[in-house]
Amino acid sequence: ENRMGDGDLMMITADHGMEHRDDYGYHSREPLPFIAVRKGRDRGLGGLRTGAFPGLTDIGHVTAQFFGVENEYRGIVRGPWAK
Repeated sequence: ENRMGDGDLMMITADHGMEHRDDYGYHSREPLPFIAVRKGRDRGLGGLRTGAFPGLTDIGHVTAQFFGVENEYRGIVRGPWAK
């Protein structure tokens, strides 16, 4: 964290495993560990929202917010939770 500048975002995650079946294609929606910190911001990550999408897609959503392309991200994510 000492090398992070004000407002920098650090995200840590890990592989969550997956059921390996021919009829199972939901790898990006599996639950997974996700830790994020934004230097100089409160516990709310300076307004970045988490938990809007399942699994890996939530990390993509946080990243899209950080870079200011949230609307574009929502345009490419598909599913009943992508409103």
